[in-house]
Amino acid sequence: MDAVIGFFSCSILLVVGVIGLIRPEIVKLASRWQAAVVLSGFIPVMGIFMTLFPGNPQSPQTPESVRQAGIVLSCLWLLIIGTIWSVRALINRSNQNLPEAPKPPLARIVAISDESQPSIVIDTPSSTPKVSLIRSISTAFDSTLQQQVVADIKTSPNVAAIDESALANKHHIPPSLVKSLVEKARVELLEVYLNEKLATRALDQSSAHTHSLNLGLKEKDFKRNWDRFRKEEAKAFLRRILTDGQITPEEAADLTIVRQILQADYSSQTSAIEEARKMWIVCNAPLEEVDAPLMMKRGEMCYGWDVTGAFEIRTRTKAISYGGPSLRIPIAKGFSFRVGHSRIAQHKEEHQHSFGTGEFCVTNTRLLWSGPNRTFNIPYNKIVNIDPFSDGITIYKDTGKPLSFDYGGQNKALSALILRVADEAG
Repeated sequence: MDAVIGFFSCSILLVVGVIGLIRPEIVKLASRWQAAVVLSGFIPVMGIFMTLFPGNPQSPQTPESVRQAGIVLSCLWLLIIGTIWSVRALINRSNQNLPEAPKPPLARIVAISDESQPSIVIDTPSSTPKVSLIRSISTAFDSTLQQQVVADIKTSPNVAAIDESALANKHHIPPSLVKSLVEKARVELLEVYLNEKLATRALDQSSAHTHSLNLGLKEKDFKRNWDRFRKEEAKAFLRRILTDGQITPEEAADLTIVRQILQADYSSQTSAIEEARKMWIVCNAPLEEVDAPLMMKRGEMCYGWDVTGAFEIRTRTKAISYGGPSLRIPIAKGFSFRVGHSRIAQHKEEHQHSFGTGEFCVTNTRLLWSGPNRTFNIPYNKIVNIDPFSDGITIYKDTGKPLSFDYGGQNKALSALILRVADEAG
C-alpha cells in the first residue's frame, strides 16, 4: 500500500511538472521555473517514503541503509533547489539595479520671449552609475565586450588622456575593468609601433621609450614590455631563418642588425648558426680547396675533412651445444664408451666492427679515410648509394660491405658536402 501511494504521488508530480514546462498557465503555475521545481518534487517524495517505509527486512538492502539513502536524497534535493533559488534571487536583485541604457541628453527651455529664441540647456549625467556585482563578474568573462572596449580606446585621438569614466558609463562596466582595458590597449598600440619599426630596422630603445610615454604608459610598464618584446622577437627571428637549416649571407647580415637592435644574446645558439652558415656555403657557394691532413694525388683537391670513426657491420656465427643424458662405460684401460646424445645449434648475429679513428677527406675524385691500421679509398664511380645522417654517413659500394663513418657529433655540412661532390662527380 505504501509503494502504491508513493508511486501515485510521484506520477502526479511528473505529469504536472511536464505540463507546466510546456504550458505553465494550464496547471496554474507562474513560470517554467516553478514547473521545474514541481517536476523535481518526485525526488524528495521518494526520499521521504524511503525514510518512513524502508521496505522488507529480508531484502538485500537493510532498512537502515534504505533509510539513510532516503535522507541523503531529500537533503541533496533541498541543497540543489536552495542554491538555485539563491542564485536566481541574486541575479534578479542585480538586474533591478542595472543602469538603464544611455539616453539622449535632455533639453529644457529656460527662457522664451517674442523677441528671442528659447534658451536651451542640455542636461547630461554627471557621474558613472554604480555597476552591480553580477554585472562586474559577467563583464570580466565577456571577451567580446572587452575587445570592443579596447578597439574604442585604440581609435581614440588621445589615448594618453582617455576618459575612463565615460567609457565605464558607455559600456556599463566597472571602472577597475576599464582601467585594465585602457592599459591593455596602450600595450597593444606600443607593440604595433615596435613591430612596424623593427620591420624597417629603424627601431631603437630611445624612440620606443618616447612613444610609450606619449601613449600614457608608466616607466616600469615600458621596461617590462620592452624586455618581453625584444626577447620574444629575437627568438622568433632566429627560428625563422633557421627553418630551412641554412643562413644566407643576406640573412647573416640581417641577423647582425637585429641582434644589435634587440640586444639579443645568441651565445647558446652559436653552433647552430655556424652550422647553418656552412650548410648554405656547401649547398650553394662555389667549392673551394682546403688544406688536407693527408697526401693528395696530383691534381686532386680536398674540399673538406674531419676526424671520424670508421666501422662496418659484420656477421659472426656462434655454436651452441646441448648434451642430454649420457653414460660413460669403461672398455679397457684408458678407453671408454659414451652412451647418450648431444645437439649443436648455430646462431648468427651481427656486430659492429670498428677500424678506429682517422682522418676522413672529401676530395674531387674520391673519399679517403686513413686510420691507425687501415686505409679506405672510395672513388665516386664505385658508390651506388649514400645514406647521410646528422652525425655520420654510410657509403654503399658496388663491391664489399657498406662502410659507415661516425663524426663523433653533428656535422650536417660534411654530409651535405659529400652528397654534392658525389653528385657532381657522377
